[in-house]
Amino acid sequence: MEEDCKIEGNEQDMLFSSIPGISNASNINENLSPFQVFHIFVNNDIISHINTETNRYAAQQIAAQKEKDQYLKTQFSQGGNLLPYPK
Repeated sequence: MEEDCKIEGNEQDMLFSSIPGISNASNINENLSPFQVFHIFVNNDIISHINTETNRYAAQQIAAQKEKDQYLKTQFSQGGNLLPYPK
């Protein structure tokens, strides 16, 4: 049974046509472990991308904290009043 779904969007209308359910070509069967099924959808390319973006975010957060720490250190060393950290 083939179903057609019209999805209305801002840019253009897209026509989707497919057979519902899991395709036999997907290689998913009852003999696979949960990890094997997960790995079909989340492959090494996706995991590598998640790793890269997580490391990028961590580096940004570490750099921001170092900048904030340096600002606070400068404020205390000058004996002045502690001003709010500029965002």
